[in-house]
Amino acid sequence: MDVTRFTLWDYVRAVVNRRRLIFLNVIGVMIISISVSWMMPKWYKARALILPPEEQGNLAGLIGNTGLAGIAATAGSFALPVLASESDVMATMLKSRTVLDAVIDSFDLTKVYEATTRESTRLRMLYNLNVDVGSDGVIKLEYMDKDSIRCAAIANALIKSMDWVRSELSVQRARETRMFVQQKLAETEEDIAKAEDSLTAFQRKYKIIAPEVQATATIQAAANLRAEMILKEIELDALRATHSENHPNVILIENAIAKISEKITELESGLVGLSDSSAQYLSIPFSNVPDLTLKYGQLVRNLKIHETVFQVLTQQLEQAKIQETRETPTVSVLDWAVPPAYKFKPKKARIGLTAGFLALIATLLWIFLKELWLSQRLANNDAYRNLLSISNTLKRDFFGFRGRKVREDDD
Repeated sequence: MDVTRFTLWDYVRAVVNRRRLIFLNVIGVMIISISVSWMMPKWYKARALILPPEEQGNLAGLIGNTGLAGIAATAGSFALPVLASESDVMATMLKSRTVLDAVIDSFDLTKVYEATTRESTRLRMLYNLNVDVGSDGVIKLEYMDKDSIRCAAIANALIKSMDWVRSELSVQRARETRMFVQQKLAETEEDIAKAEDSLTAFQRKYKIIAPEVQATATIQAAANLRAEMILKEIELDALRATHSENHPNVILIENAIAKISEKITELESGLVGLSDSSAQYLSIPFSNVPDLTLKYGQLVRNLKIHETVFQVLTQQLEQAKIQETRETPTVSVLDWAVPPAYKFKPKKARIGLTAGFLALIATLLWIFLKELWLSQRLANNDAYRNLLSISNTLKRDFFGFRGRKVREDDD
């Protein structure tokens, strides 16, 4: 028994022989698909562009010159992830239940879309809604609907609803901030009064006005005396190299060094006489200056901290009051949605070409399978008999299932 092989040229010859069938199938499918697309409802898409939100004045902006901006930077806005932006938050808000429900109630979309529940209406809106955030932060909002005027109106309503939600959240945060700041402001006023009383009592007890200035001047005076003594000692060493110990100049310099050393000792011990010119730098013993200066610095620092906090809280309170009463829009719209002049879908040409291409592929596949089957049947080999057995088994199962189905329907 000869074995018939199915080659590529056999397949090409079969395609050429059935070229009219292929042409009619493709053209017929294209005509039918285009005809069906004419009967499909028209969909329109409206588009709006929203600019990235501007940086709003917050606590960090108000106290940028106080050195606390880094700490307060998080007090005026949401804490966002590293890769997120305000535009991403706005895009999420446009798809939120609060925003969608406001638009649903405004246009009665549950009835318009013939939905059974509000949840199904939301799902329908989310299917028709597309929100995309560009690399520049501009938000592109697109909405599809069968009515060109309604799709633009819904797109604009979504923006306005999102703007209203943002405004309400901003007012709510400002109200909570104002109440919190007012409470902290009252506590800070009490802390300032206590710090002032403690500083005044310390100054009266130790008769201190400005220990930092006094200590600095005293240290400088002692440093000058030590520098002068070092110069005298150098001069003395030079004289001793050429003069005897009893030389008048040597004795004169030794006496000067002794007087300078005495003055240094008096400064360090706090025993400076009133007639001494250095007494103007010190009214307390020099040995007590470090402890008193440290205590005085702590009291002053505590007072300055409370005063700085009071200033920051006062500024934040005024900002919260302004934010609580403001009614300006929080969203800047670059392009409001307008009713589109042309439909978005169905695209008849694309549908026709796609259907024609699929028809061509299906026809070529059918021709290939048919020729393969004929070649195997002519060969009558094991492969053909196996295929025939499988085909008969599937036919019996199919027709048997149909027979049972018909009997069940009759019963």
